[in-house]
Amino acid sequence: MFVSVSLIKVLMMNRFTFLNCFTLIALLAPLSSFAQDKTPPEVVITSGNPFRSQNLSTPVQRLGADELLLKQTGSLGETLSGLAGVSSSYFGNTASRPVIRGLDGDRIRIMTNGASSSDASGLSFDHAVAESPLAAESIEIVRGPAALMYGGAAIGGIVNMLDNRIAKRAQFDSAGGQLGRIQTSYATGSQASVGAALIEAGTNRLALHADAFDSKSGDVRVPLTLPCTQNGATRTHNKLCNTQADALGGALGGSMLFDHGYLGASIQNTQQNYGSPAEADVTLKMNTTRIRLEGEHRKVAAWGGLVQELSGYLVQHNYQHQEFETGTLGTSFKSKGLDAKLQAKLQSLKLNTGVVETAVGLASEHIDFVADGQEAFVPTSQTKTEALFVLQEWQAPWGKINGGVRREQAHVNSLGLAGNPSFIATERSLSATSYALGSVIHLDRAAQGLHLMLNAARSGRIPKDYELYANGEHVATKAYEQGDANLGTEKSTHIEIGLTWQGTNKTDKASLNIFRTRYDNYIYLQDTGGIRNGNPVYQFTAVPAQFQGWEWTAGKQMSTTTAIEARMSQVSAVQLATGEALPRIAPERIGADIIHKQGAWQWRGGFDHSAAQHHVSTNQQAVGSYTLWNTSLTFEQKRSTGRWLWFAKLNNATNSLAFPATSILTQTTAGRVPLPGRSLKLGLQIGF
Repeated sequence: MFVSVSLIKVLMMNRFTFLNCFTLIALLAPLSSFAQDKTPPEVVITSGNPFRSQNLSTPVQRLGADELLLKQTGSLGETLSGLAGVSSSYFGNTASRPVIRGLDGDRIRIMTNGASSSDASGLSFDHAVAESPLAAESIEIVRGPAALMYGGAAIGGIVNMLDNRIAKRAQFDSAGGQLGRIQTSYATGSQASVGAALIEAGTNRLALHADAFDSKSGDVRVPLTLPCTQNGATRTHNKLCNTQADALGGALGGSMLFDHGYLGASIQNTQQNYGSPAEADVTLKMNTTRIRLEGEHRKVAAWGGLVQELSGYLVQHNYQHQEFETGTLGTSFKSKGLDAKLQAKLQSLKLNTGVVETAVGLASEHIDFVADGQEAFVPTSQTKTEALFVLQEWQAPWGKINGGVRREQAHVNSLGLAGNPSFIATERSLSATSYALGSVIHLDRAAQGLHLMLNAARSGRIPKDYELYANGEHVATKAYEQGDANLGTEKSTHIEIGLTWQGTNKTDKASLNIFRTRYDNYIYLQDTGGIRNGNPVYQFTAVPAQFQGWEWTAGKQMSTTTAIEARMSQVSAVQLATGEALPRIAPERIGADIIHKQGAWQWRGGFDHSAAQHHVSTNQQAVGSYTLWNTSLTFEQKRSTGRWLWFAKLNNATNSLAFPATSILTQTTAGRVPLPGRSLKLGLQIGF
């Protein structure tokens, strides 16, 4: 670390409010000319990368527009499942969150353009992520701790959905222009129809954006016959009962573009209505609205040249999740909040043959959460979090060293629940400090394009309100869940080593990462063996635990038209005191694809194999192995109206029966909620 304690004290003494931050950016940005740089910037990973480095010490993957087009499903978890180290909490066609290296829920930070999604999807497996992957133009996945920039909720990794609703750079010259995209598709497995469109227009001074999407699907077809009882009537068919879904969303955004920065705003709304495969007569409705103000000035040169860049955002969200049983409202969850961040990049310093870059930031989040209804198992609560972080990176000819520290303070208040004596008003104040140190070492002497990555982190995660205060029947998991108001900050130590190689051909690449994470007090729902109201009692408990595993990916251009890609990953997680496995851990997985490109045609075919999972926790049953075969075909046309991309994808081509070990439904509704069966997706995307 190169930052002195005195620098942190100076930052705290001169702390600005976030509204003043945007006023400052707005005042400083017009001081330079409006002439926009015409050279487009290189595409770099934005998540956890304030210095815009090309080589990162943590494993990061980005799904671009074309790759995402073929992977998109109705849920974020299933869209990303199959990537190295990434699986899904699978709860039907809509409510599935990503699982990274065995960690899920509020240890994986789900974000949109770097800001928290601020929904209740971490509270319950049947709650969908507020933002649909249909609205994303690309997605970045960080495997491993990212707590320095994003807090304890990123102790296991982050998933960042990116869009261009607030443009950061001009896409047109002073004469102006416009571009857009229209997309439509249909999938046979659930009769899913999807339509999406976006348009962007502007000049080198102004950028405007509008997008919208609409999707509808029926019950998911599966490879076995299942009974379905709804409204007192029972039928039998090869579909997953009550998995119909529809989603509708859209956004408007705009930016004022300056020579070295921008100032913009956007508003978006997403609505989702879907059924729960755990309860045949229950439907869920989710509605979220987000208003975002964002700005950046890349050449501030203020305060004697100390601050070189200044950026920040302010996001207000309004979220509501309602559960209906046979058409009657039973339980509702509401969340209102404010998420803000101010970040400054300081003047670079020379150190020997390298350069030291420094970034400092302030983050604040305020969430008012309300649960109401007979099945509410958590109380109304307020959570206020504030954090200060400092990051540094020393770039030298041989590689780089990066490190940082984050201090986080949270007040988690239970306000009780009117008419429910299970909850009492109480308050906790908790803090967490996270440190990280990483390095990238160039090994070009051994092999051109070879890099060694080292990463160590000591992270803290403040318990969520439901981990502290839950006390009631959780219908989605068919369990009685109890919190522990005395839980302390969850602390972990992470060590990782990796090798990456990139050949002169973009398809020639390989990476290997080996990691171990040890928790002093891992918080999870432990089966107590007790029964209450006919349900097993689960208690949020802190135990010493260890996660360890590895991931390997590789790609090779076999000929001018054919390439191959492969991936393998494995993770194990146990309680250290007993050696017992932690629940819902993905088994070893392996996958491979062949890609053949001939002119305007591209074909991809391959498989993903999941081994059997026999190392399970007490009272949990083992899960068998399965293999899913997939293939896709695209045809690209260049027309006067723009680019036409025809696509077809066949998922689970052999109609294999598969039950994922990472889904709670594999245990609570054994044999009743398999992964989707064979489905053919056909579509067209037109870009202009």
